[in-house]
Amino acid sequence: MDRAQVLVIAGFDPTGGAGILADIKTMENLGVYAYGVPSAWTIQNSVKVFKSHWLSFQEMKDQLEVLFEETDFKVCKIGIVENIGVLHELVDYLKLNKSTIKIILDPILQSSSGYNFHQDIDQNSWEHLLQKLYMITPNYNEMLKLSLGYEVEEIAKQWSAYCHLLLKGGHHPQEKGTDYLFSKGQYTKICGQDQILSAKHGSGCVLSSAIAAFVAQGNDLLTACTHGKDYIERFLNSNATALGYHSGR
Repeated sequence: MDRAQVLVIAGFDPTGGAGILADIKTMENLGVYAYGVPSAWTIQNSVKVFKSHWLSFQEMKDQLEVLFEETDFKVCKIGIVENIGVLHELVDYLKLNKSTIKIILDPILQSSSGYNFHQDIDQNSWEHLLQKLYMITPNYNEMLKLSLGYEVEEIAKQWSAYCHLLLKGGHHPQEKGTDYLFSKGQYTKICGQDQILSAKHGSGCVLSSAIAAFVAQGNDLLTACTHGKDYIERFLNSNATALGYHSGR
């Protein structure tokens, strides 16, 4: 195959605005071939999540096994997973099959409508997980939950000693729309270029998927994040509804 190939593990959102469908749309539009393994089936529309049915680790592992038989994945993007325990099992399995695989985690803790995917935050368990990841991409509200009340930027700096961390700025109280890429305690500010016309369901999924696509194509991380920022702005500006369009590049 002449395209970079990325493995996606994420929830199935029937609107196509978020989750595995949005991930695949993004990557296809960016010239990357995406393989998808669902982690959950959600009952939802573009406004509200009503409930979710989780796939077990074994069910996901069964599908991953047959995919790894024929494909040498260099990058994997993970979205919602039932809990931190299942997430550890998934990451360990991925690293066992390919120790150098770059895992990008979008830690979706709560939907924009307030539906909670994770109830309890175990700081030690999360820090142990980070050591196995290439990158984590929380938004400000997610980082606030993960930091357990400590200063968000300070915890982001600490966590970046384990893996790269992109603090997405869509919910930032002071600098909305400005992202911060943390690496080894240092950070780079990534500012937007366009006026944002309309918020979109699944924008966090789209941004992390775009970054994964650019990483898979061989770009360095800062370039991937910058290109990802450009992509998400075009997506946000694509129409005035909650469901964005993925136009050709």
